[in-house]
Amino acid sequence: MSFLRRLRLLLPLSVVAVIAIVLVSACGSGPPQQQTGRRCAACGMDVDGEPEWIARIDYTDGSSDFFDGPKCLFKSIHGMSKQKRRLPQSEVATIYVTTYYDQVSIPAQRATYVYGSDVLGPMGRELVPLASRAEAEEFLRDHHGRGIVRFDEITPEFLRSM
Repeated sequence: MSFLRRLRLLLPLSVVAVIAIVLVSACGSGPPQQQTGRRCAACGMDVDGEPEWIARIDYTDGSSDFFDGPKCLFKSIHGMSKQKRRLPQSEVATIYVTTYYDQVSIPAQRATYVYGSDVLGPMGRELVPLASRAEAEEFLRDHHGRGIVRFDEITPEFLRSM
């Protein structure tokens, strides 16, 4: 095979290889790094140690508060946390919790919560968020929970009873 013929075969492959290298370099090498050093806005505990429990409030100004679990999230919402201030609803864009089984973040108002179970969160007894009522009922049976509640049923009185 002549030199020119080999060059014609290798040239397109070389161009593809260079383009691939440039694209990989531009996109980074691997998944984005997880943000670290986040603290619970309610109690000050590190939230990165147990990401399966993270809850979050996104505000209308683009900022976010992170929580080490739903219980701290709800304490903050009701002004029961160390910061002792009730969040104005007009400043809250979205509230998220991490579901127990799927480990995905969903709007907290859509979740169903089991309380009093044998599953403990970072701060002990926790409200366990589940994606559906059926999942909550299964979790309640499997983990000896005391009951199931929805977002709007989690009041300051309810939190004090936990």
